[in-house]
Amino acid sequence: MRYRAARYLRIRRPLRAFEAVAAALSSEPAAKIRVMLVQALPSIGGRDAIPHLIAASEDADPAVRGAALHALSSFEGIVVDEVTGRAGCVR
Repeated sequence: MRYRAARYLRIRRPLRAFEAVAAALSSEPAAKIRVMLVQALPSIGGRDAIPHLIAASEDADPAVRGAALHALSSFEGIVVDEVTGRAGCVR
């Protein structure tokens, strides 16, 4: 059921779900579900997703880390300094 919910969020991207997705990402035990949540975050939360993606880039699972880094790279015009949590715009 959690897998289906995460898949739905990744595909449908309901904007009102951002807080729930961010909260679920930090407590979800299954890596494949965390990957889907990471993939959904940027399109649901926009730049608000950056701190959550940075946290996910330090996940114990390499697939989650890779998905988080890929998602972070999708933010055009944003620089994330060595995944430290500092974000700033590029001029």
